[in-house]
Amino acid sequence: MLDKYRPVLESDPDSTVALELELLGCTHAQLGAYLVSIWGLPLPLVHAVAYHHSPAQTADMQFSSLAAVHFADAIASTNDAANLNRDIELDLNYLDRLGLKQREADWRSFYEEQMMLKDAAKPQ
Repeated sequence: MLDKYRPVLESDPDSTVALELELLGCTHAQLGAYLVSIWGLPLPLVHAVAYHHSPAQTADMQFSSLAAVHFADAIASTNDAANLNRDIELDLNYLDRLGLKQREADWRSFYEEQMMLKDAAKPQ
C-alpha cells in the first residue's frame, strides 16, 4: 500500500494520524494493535500498541507496557531524522498522572548515553 501511504510519509509529522485516518480509514496504531491481537500477543501489548500515541485516553494509573512504549517512542523520536518517526510527543499529563514526571530527565539521559555508545561502536 505504499502508493496510498506515500502522502503520509511525505507529510508533516503532526498530520500523520489525521492523514492515516483520511486515506486509510485507520491509524498505524490501530492497524498494529489489530495485527498483534490476531497474532495472539498478550492483551497488555495489544493495548500498548493501540494507545502508544494517546496513552492519556486510557485509565492506566501505573507504569505498564503502554507507558514504556510511549515514553521510549517519544524520547527516541525527538532525534530521528525520518519524518514518519517524529509523529509523537511525550504526553506530560500522562507522565504526571503516573507520578513519573521526575523520571523524564533520567530516561532522556539514558537514551542519549546509549546513542553515544552506539555511535562510538560504529566502525570508523
